[in-house]
Amino acid sequence: MRSTARTQYNAKPFLFKNLKCATCGLSITFDGPKYNGHTYAKCTEWHGKHGAKWIDEDIIINQVKDVFKAIQVPKDVLPEKVAEIEKNHASEQEHYTSNKNRLLQELKEQDEQVKQLFRDRNKFNLRPELFEELVKEAEAKQKEILEQLEDHTKGDKAFVIGASYILDVASRAVELFEAESSKLEQKRYLINFVLSNVKLDGEKLVFNLLPPFDALYSMSKTQNWLRLQVTNHLTDVNETNETLRAYSE
Repeated sequence: MRSTARTQYNAKPFLFKNLKCATCGLSITFDGPKYNGHTYAKCTEWHGKHGAKWIDEDIIINQVKDVFKAIQVPKDVLPEKVAEIEKNHASEQEHYTSNKNRLLQELKEQDEQVKQLFRDRNKFNLRPELFEELVKEAEAKQKEILEQLEDHTKGDKAFVIGASYILDVASRAVELFEAESSKLEQKRYLINFVLSNVKLDGEKLVFNLLPPFDALYSMSKTQNWLRLQVTNHLTDVNETNETLRAYSE
């Protein structure tokens, strides 16, 4: 019976499905919408009663909106910061290019080394195991170089786009969250993109802000945007850009 009820619950479109209780760590269950159009949340208390009460989901949603408001980058600051990111990227481009050329040269040398080993294979007739060992070492080095080249290419290609999108989302998070066109999955993704370890403590939402949104929150409090720096280490760049582009269009 519990399995059937859980399946029916998971099929319902609740925004905070994975929310946990800060008191006991168990899941928060949601019920609704009720006759008044509201949905309510409460800890399941399966491990024992601890005074949990039903609260209106709107109380939780409004706290999320408050966080999104607190990380907004002012529109008059946004163009300057995007330009700053692009300028920093231009200086880093030289470093990327230098490293890429070095790796390409190393790869070329490893290719030549493998070719030379096969040319001299007859010299290893008495010790074929040594030949196999040297070939494996060279191939492992080639694989390592190729992986480094791939990382460089991904990071270089996505840095400016990723950083610009992060700033754009921060400046329009409330607008994106409230938009009628935003689907439930998009809203949930936006929450998970900014917050982690989200729990409910009574009526209060407790959480950690993911970087760089933690820095944006601090700067918003002081209105000091001079030290704003954004990197593309938040998450997989391709996945992030694809999702955020869907929001922006």
